[in-house]
Amino acid sequence: MTPADLDPRRQALLLYFQGYRVARIAEMLGEKVATVHSWKKRDKWGEYGPLDQMQLTTAARYCQLIMKEHKGRERL
Repeated sequence: MTPADLDPRRQALLLYFQGYRVARIAEMLGEKVATVHSWKKRDKWGEYGPLDQMQLTTAARYCQLIMKEHKGRERL
């Protein structure tokens, strides 16, 4: 599983947690700025606390590692 395998809405949320602005997230994902703003508002991204952010980010990373085809010593 790569970041590209994630649903764009989930990717956008994780990028927001990393500190990216909505306009930049939209550009990175090839979405309209209005779409990403809508996701942010509907899903209440601003209301996630630090612990919630950490849990969601960690869960996404675990999924990437579990789904990784070639597990080994190469860079994660």
